[in-house]
Amino acid sequence: MVFLNKVLRIKFEARKLWLFGGKKASCQCDQHLKENEKCKNVAASPEDPISLECTDFQPRVIILGAGIAGLSAAHHLIEHGCENVVLYEATDKIGGRIQSNWLGDTSIDLGPNTINGCSIANSFFNLVNREDLLSTPLQRYDPDKCKFISPDGRIFDDTSIPNDIFNKILDQAANAQSSGKGYNATSIRDFISLRIQQELLNYPDPMRYDAERMLFGMLNYVKNSTGAEIDNLSPSHFVANKRIPGGDVRVDRGFSTVLSGLLSRIPRNNIKLNHRVRYVNWCPGKVPQVTVSCGHHHTDQANFLIIALPLGVLKRESKRMFTPELPEPKQRAIDVLGVGHINRIYLEYLHPWWAPEKLSMRIAWSPDELIQWKTWAKGIGSIENAYNSNRVIMLTIGGKEAVELEKYTEIEVAIETTRFLRMIMNSRSIPYPNNICLSRWSTSEDTAGGRVYIPVGVSETVIGCFQTSDSQLFPCGQISPLLFAGEHTHDYYFGTLHGTRNSGLREANKILRFAKENKHLLCGESSANERCASNPC
Repeated sequence: MVFLNKVLRIKFEARKLWLFGGKKASCQCDQHLKENEKCKNVAASPEDPISLECTDFQPRVIILGAGIAGLSAAHHLIEHGCENVVLYEATDKIGGRIQSNWLGDTSIDLGPNTINGCSIANSFFNLVNREDLLSTPLQRYDPDKCKFISPDGRIFDDTSIPNDIFNKILDQAANAQSSGKGYNATSIRDFISLRIQQELLNYPDPMRYDAERMLFGMLNYVKNSTGAEIDNLSPSHFVANKRIPGGDVRVDRGFSTVLSGLLSRIPRNNIKLNHRVRYVNWCPGKVPQVTVSCGHHHTDQANFLIIALPLGVLKRESKRMFTPELPEPKQRAIDVLGVGHINRIYLEYLHPWWAPEKLSMRIAWSPDELIQWKTWAKGIGSIENAYNSNRVIMLTIGGKEAVELEKYTEIEVAIETTRFLRMIMNSRSIPYPNNICLSRWSTSEDTAGGRVYIPVGVSETVIGCFQTSDSQLFPCGQISPLLFAGEHTHDYYFGTLHGTRNSGLREANKILRFAKENKHLLCGESSANERCASNPC
């Protein structure tokens, strides 16, 4: 077997992304969307944008991290007149967890691969639409239409009733949390497991065992989609996390193609690749100041610092990186929020052993089977065709098993995955894959995990701490130079691409508003006089 694991490198020096070949996708909304919402190529920003004039104060802005949040902030600032912006990226590529690659007959995404909410209310959807990256008509992806397959090879075709029951239970968990009945200290597993047992009493005995498998399979899928261990996940997560209507869609040629639109306004020299910021020295002021150090005597200064680093990286680095320490509300939010772990495995075959474009299944584990299965494969929650492929399948794995997976080589993963597929498909004839590609987000020092989740005992209001100005902590009208963006900083779209983009736009607008309201600070005027005398940078 020949195994490939080549991750697309987006070379900024080339001033453009590697765009996958093939037929150019048309960017028009389908008839349903046109009838309900007139599709406009506008970025759904959290607020109306503010544009600077040449007579306005031009703050210098440093952005840590060239993912969607950082790029969105930089693009928005430059587009609206604040051009003194520089991004520092620790790796040799942009995009953060957005990484695409060719495998077999299709493009694959190792990170986010779905736009949740096909609507003009979704800023990321609008960005993709503006770049002409969506097929016509839109092909919506509905995860609730997946079939279930048990570990002994039985397929459950009719999942509509169990899906309805499980979604009702999730709503009940969220409502119970909202009512303040003390469920904040209860895990989602405790609540849902009890309700599943109650619902199973409504099934006839012959159907009860299969219904139990499907309902607990859906609980396992929650682990797959959040990356959290179900024992640690709070009902608060579902209270706070809102969805945009319109269905889910995927991008034909991979999500990395979206980045070209954000790069279009950012000058080449404004992105510093392979620059890992080690230390941040900051102080508030009427004109705040911040100094960043990358080591090797490289330092840079600015008025504002947008911190668009992953939550996992902040958990590891924040107490060492910042001098003085971060304001207590923000440091506490970093400490108490959870980091989920999600990985994807892509397998390419010379010839499909499944019905092409028909493979879309969740694993219907029973509680006993999950206990008995001893390898990381029990964390696999879904198996499906890779988008637009007849030769590649995608397996999604979440929780601690996603972390354990990263200990193994590609060959070892291929062997264990094949053993798993042969068991659940009840077929010894399934071949080993020709190629394999998988993500390793949890052990990467640049990501240190996946999306944010709200753990047991933590209020959903904690995420809002990242958006506050902390002005009440500083005397004499001083403001902090530190701003936070990223998927973990949006209070109700956290863990989504549109929440990530919105957070970057939000922080960029804060800077634009500050500059607009401080016209007396002339362009080029030294801000050294405004430094905090009691706590210099």
